[in-house]
Amino acid sequence: MLGEIEGCAHYAILDEKERNYEFETLPFGPAWCDKPLKKNRKTNSKWQGERWYRFIPPSGTKIPEQPPSSHHCGTSVSGRIRGSHPTNLGEIVTRTVCFKSESDICWNEQSLWTEIKVKKCGEFFLYYLVDVKACFLGYCAK
Repeated sequence: MLGEIEGCAHYAILDEKERNYEFETLPFGPAWCDKPLKKNRKTNSKWQGERWYRFIPPSGTKIPEQPPSSHHCGTSVSGRIRGSHPTNLGEIVTRTVCFKSESDICWNEQSLWTEIKVKKCGEFFLYYLVDVKACFLGYCAK
């Protein structure tokens, strides 16, 4: 049946335990970056740049809709989607990923938000993710 859903068979996997919303980034090491490597930064080893991704355990299975805590998910400031996931098979929606600072609101700097696409593929979701705009930001999974 998934072969019938266009685009649900080709994606990269994000399965790092450090990406899970319960994983505390500090003091376990430097924050990862979902962006090409910059000097003195650590790019996530599974990050392949802009493309479709699927989250699988132990990272989790989807980007959370509620804000994860800061210094979790293998990064300093964790991302979550604003809005809900699609409910219809094959449906693609555009969502904003905002990044949570120490408060319970999205990072106030809108220039750091990213637009992504989310696709419902049977029992899982695919995400068309783009490079984050600053190396202290990263996509989180639940």
